[in-house]
Amino acid sequence: MKKFVFYAKSNPAFLSSLEKEFSHFGIEKCITLTKIRLNYIKFETTLPKVWNLFAYSRLLEDVKIEMAKGVSASSEKSFKICLKSIPFQQFLPIEKCQDYQLPKIKAMCFRSELFHEKMIEKITVNYLNKYANKEYFDNEKKLKVNEETVKDEERLRDLVEKRENLKELPRLDIVFQKDRGIFLLNMTTTPLYKHGYKIYKNWGTLRETYAAALIYESKILNNRDLYLWDPFCGSGTILIEALMILLKRPIRNYLTLKDEIFTELPFHDNKAFDVFLKEEKTISKKQEFDILLERDIHLIGSDIDSKSVDSYVKNCHFANLYKFKFKEDEEKKLQRERSQIVINPNIYHEKVNKIIDIFMGDFESIATNVVFKYDKKKFTIFSNIPYGESQEMSERVKIKSLYKRMGKFFRKYSNFVGDVFIIVKKRSKKDDLNFQNLTEMKWEVISTFFNNGIEVEFLQLNKTKIE
Repeated sequence: MKKFVFYAKSNPAFLSSLEKEFSHFGIEKCITLTKIRLNYIKFETTLPKVWNLFAYSRLLEDVKIEMAKGVSASSEKSFKICLKSIPFQQFLPIEKCQDYQLPKIKAMCFRSELFHEKMIEKITVNYLNKYANKEYFDNEKKLKVNEETVKDEERLRDLVEKRENLKELPRLDIVFQKDRGIFLLNMTTTPLYKHGYKIYKNWGTLRETYAAALIYESKILNNRDLYLWDPFCGSGTILIEALMILLKRPIRNYLTLKDEIFTELPFHDNKAFDVFLKEEKTISKKQEFDILLERDIHLIGSDIDSKSVDSYVKNCHFANLYKFKFKEDEEKKLQRERSQIVINPNIYHEKVNKIIDIFMGDFESIATNVVFKYDKKKFTIFSNIPYGESQEMSERVKIKSLYKRMGKFFRKYSNFVGDVFIIVKKRSKKDDLNFQNLTEMKWEVISTFFNNGIEVEFLQLNKTKIE
């Protein structure tokens, strides 16, 4: 089967994790590109393996196929000439151009004499317009209005207006470093970082791909049993993602993939894709909602904000988590029944299924009234806590007080909890909202990345340093 060159994207902080994930999909010899700020992993493989990535990769955010490489241009004139060597007809449905909008163009130049990116984009758009409507332009001389030849620009404007409601083609990226360039075509028009269950979200929430990467980096899934508590759960991204990883659920099912735009591109292999869809359909039928638990799992999400709890509940409904019926052997079933606790009736409680509980309340109240009542379970704490972005003094005072309370809490109850992982805004040591300073505890930085434009740190509590 023919191989193509692809470029896969994730957050720069998680490219090494993405490369490890690729190895599980049988994709080897990956090259990580960061020198020209692309932050992509380059690899060569067949189309079925890429479809498999679309269905199951939890870290993948974008995939582009290489249309042309080694293109040379150092001026506007030479760039126009090089466009003639690009095999657009092999990657774009030029022959059916009347059914689609022309792709959006994004140019990026690094240390190149072609520094004017907007110029590159405009030249490419004009070229594709003319290329896609070659027959029309060849017959231009025969068309006259009021005995004057219709100008190309007027006709192009009419064509653009007609195409506004047509199906969108994936974006075309043109990247030049010095005088050498590559042409990359997106494989999808829908963002791959969306895993299909989070229709409700709050400001500052993690992308699903970020949550998955942090879960992998924390290695919490390597434990024999999983007791996980997110005291600032928000819309539930961390907990839902952890469960989906454990259950090895596909991110996009075969019906969703069937409607993706790559199925309409000229290089698409319809026969191989039909085989792939049949296999995925068979797997989907086997993945019923009745699930046999091979280890003890208990996921607790809580938040003091009622809107956040409501978002989490709605996302659980949308992800069909309420339909999951978990089966256990008799011994585990008895253990679970013995470990049941009496919940304070004054605390809002939503039981999603046998292993997922949602509560509303302050983290200290939920800890003492719920989490710590499970005598034989030490819950791992894993949370994306408030960043304190507001400049209002009252809000800053609240965040400072929250961080200090968390420090006292961890010192007091360190023997009652397992590992502690926190995502928090990165701040200088002199900042009065520095989380490490306010908690007065030793935290190890696992990774640093940008979330919604804010630089954050993924921290693990060093419990050996607790005084």
